[in-house]
Amino acid sequence: MHVPVDEGHVLPGTIVAQIPALALDLEARDGIGGARVLPRGAHREVLAADRPPGGVEGLLHDGRDGEGAIGTLPEGGRIDGPRLAVLQHLVVLDHPRPVTPGEHLHGGQRVELDPRDPRAHDAHVYATGFLDNALVAFSRDASTGMLTFVEVRRDGVSGVDGLGRPHSVALSPDGANVYVASGFDSTDADADEAVAVFRRDATTGALTFVEVKKQGEAGVDGLSGAAEVVTSPDGLHVYVASIRDGAVAVFGRDAFTGALTFIEAKKQGVGGVDGLDGATAIVVSPDGAQVYAAGSLGDAVAAFHRNATTGALTLIDVSRPQPLVAPLALAISGDGEHLYAANRVGGIVVFEREGATGALHFDGSFLPAADWIDAPRALRVSADGEYLYDADAADALVVSRRDVMEGDLAPAERQQTGTVGASGVAVSPDDQYVYVAAHEGTVAVFRRRMVCSAAPLAVCRRPVTPGKGSVHLANLPMDDRNLIKWKWRAGAATSLAAFGDPTTATDYAICIYDASGLPIPAQSALAPAGGLCGLSVLGPCWRAFGTAGFRYNDKRETPDGIQQISLSAGDEGKARVTVFGSYGSLPPLRLPLMPPVTVQLQASNGECWETEYATTKVNDGFKFIARD
Repeated sequence: MHVPVDEGHVLPGTIVAQIPALALDLEARDGIGGARVLPRGAHREVLAADRPPGGVEGLLHDGRDGEGAIGTLPEGGRIDGPRLAVLQHLVVLDHPRPVTPGEHLHGGQRVELDPRDPRAHDAHVYATGFLDNALVAFSRDASTGMLTFVEVRRDGVSGVDGLGRPHSVALSPDGANVYVASGFDSTDADADEAVAVFRRDATTGALTFVEVKKQGEAGVDGLSGAAEVVTSPDGLHVYVASIRDGAVAVFGRDAFTGALTFIEAKKQGVGGVDGLDGATAIVVSPDGAQVYAAGSLGDAVAAFHRNATTGALTLIDVSRPQPLVAPLALAISGDGEHLYAANRVGGIVVFEREGATGALHFDGSFLPAADWIDAPRALRVSADGEYLYDADAADALVVSRRDVMEGDLAPAERQQTGTVGASGVAVSPDDQYVYVAAHEGTVAVFRRRMVCSAAPLAVCRRPVTPGKGSVHLANLPMDDRNLIKWKWRAGAATSLAAFGDPTTATDYAICIYDASGLPIPAQSALAPAGGLCGLSVLGPCWRAFGTAGFRYNDKRETPDGIQQISLSAGDEGKARVTVFGSYGSLPPLRLPLMPPVTVQLQASNGECWETEYATTKVNDGFKFIARD
């Protein structure tokens, strides 16, 4: 069971591993002892207390040179390229293993969240344990993202049926029921070909078994190799994609009890149906008008019209663009404009969805595998539509930046999950937390750190007396002498409270914008809240200085090269801010910049400090120097 660790307390122990800039944070729990990974430094020192064999098996890797390392991308998992640096930072917060490592979640496949208001503090997370024939419930603190084990429901225990090799889990839109598709491609004796139905206690998250629908019983068809289950947005119907049957099974849902009534099965090659050979994934459009299924053995995505009254499906068309090879996962954007299909061997195909008919169109948009997307197994679009998350079987959470207008994808970040075989991903309704299920029996929890806004914030404190501050930027890649030095002087009145509390909760980012018209900052660099810094002796990265303000000092220059920040509160004309960073850890900056140039220090609590530079002293391919 999950036993919370006092925030800000590092458990005693010894260094057992060093990993790249990944910022893992494991909580103590029964059977695991306790481990906390220090959240700062070019190498993260893993401190373990009372470590059992295998207790941190996913973390015992040498750190920096890629030899046996937990990840081979640049530190922090970001792609260093013009205007693509530091698009997003994720922090692993928890690896809940109920009772003993891997128990109940062995062979974990999918994870799903309570769909209700993200501010609810009695929200829950559900995950399947494929090899344990189990469904595990966690409570979720919506303010911290942390999980606490609630209970496990096992196949054949206390009357539960239909959890033999559970693969996919879905919650009804009202949160009243949980549905589990079991079987997948397993042929062993434990495998069910079924959908199990549970009633959910909205307060505790506990589950009560309601019924099971099995292949061949009471006329039910289309459940052989049940791979993924979804509910319609109106909560009236449930759909299951089945790999062995090459089918989509359709059920009506009783809104009061959650019980299911079999309606029909659409099968590959029957009644003119195509595109379902090896059906592995399924999604319903946000408006409920269409259902899309991926046929992994036919390199296809089939589009169906959905009858909102009966739930019955009618084939619209089948898409087989050349880049689509054995699709295993689907995701649809919240506005319903784009559908994403992930190939078994890597790469993600982007489809445009025609609003009137639901037909899919491929215009050539494709994010190739390369060294980025190795083996995607589950996809999810963030609620704000800006990111696509991929649970990659190569033990990673892959993040792609999404063009919210065109749907195109660009690499943003690849984070090793610290677990073996990532297979499922879910995103909290407020976009703040990402949950990844993995085969080794874990659920990794990531927190989405702040990033610079796409354009300068409209409300921001400015200097009240010009000519007191300055900025000096340099991009000298041959000498590895990149530089950012920004002085904000004689500033607008700033109280101590405006700074928030960077020692524990308030992230800061330096954000540089020019007039080029690009939809992202010219440069951005993060100084995360909290953490420990230092070379030989570790200490807090951030320190408070009474009522004067805060200081940040990180000689390791991680994650983005910022070494020092000084935040000084004061009355009108007295407030001051200084930011300094240097050397190769700084994200690249494309020079020269196009004036006017705006430099903002943004805080995750919504506060902001800025200077605009209309004229410059130096602005060439290597340096930018100006005074306000």
